[in-house]
Amino acid sequence: MVMPGAENGHRRLTARELGLAAMATTRELTGFEPEATTALDWDGECWRVMVDVLELARIPSTTDVIGRYEVDLDPDGTLRGYRRIARFHRADASRDE
Repeated sequence: MVMPGAENGHRRLTARELGLAAMATTRELTGFEPEATTALDWDGECWRVMVDVLELARIPSTTDVIGRYEVDLDPDGTLRGYRRIARFHRADASRDE
């Protein structure tokens, strides 16, 4: 698959590499451990990656607090935007979109 913007001759990151870059960025900025990349979307200029992060571990784990972060990366994986968009308990299935 050719990534958008590859016509300029630069190697573009794969979806897996974009997800890993977004998780690493989230880890660096929050200090929390990312659990999963939950979405990856191209908006015409940047990749928007959703990353779920364990923000507060609790017992039982169903009450853990998860933060969902939106990370915008250009096709080379450079950070273009970042924000937390939600916080919820792990067991809150209604948070899944």
